[in-house]
Amino acid sequence: MDGVKRAYMMNHRKWDGLWRIMTYSIPEEKRDLRNQIRKELTWVGFGPILSSTWVSPNPLEERIMEIIQTYVLDEYTMLLSSSSVVSHHHSEVVKKRWDLDESRGYDSFIEQ
Repeated sequence: MDGVKRAYMMNHRKWDGLWRIMTYSIPEEKRDLRNQIRKELTWVGFGPILSSTWVSPNPLEERIMEIIQTYVLDEYTMLLSSSSVVSHHHSEVVKKRWDLDESRGYDSFIEQ
């Protein structure tokens, strides 16, 4: 199962209204590490909203902190949560970054 399906199949719980936001700035000389982090984020269900900023509507803070610790990323990353996206509606963020046709059962999130 790919990250998109995992992201939307997580326990079918009601969205808590928080976006989990992972942002990073990993130097070019660590390109392999940067690529690995992208794979890890995709695997757990995050989606990119900008080149080095990824989001998830799911409570994955513990898993992301494990990734940060495993890859020793403290100086390159920041994990945030936010209840609002000022520039876009929540549904736009979701539609822009995940293929909803491929991920059934997520309509209730879009309506929120």
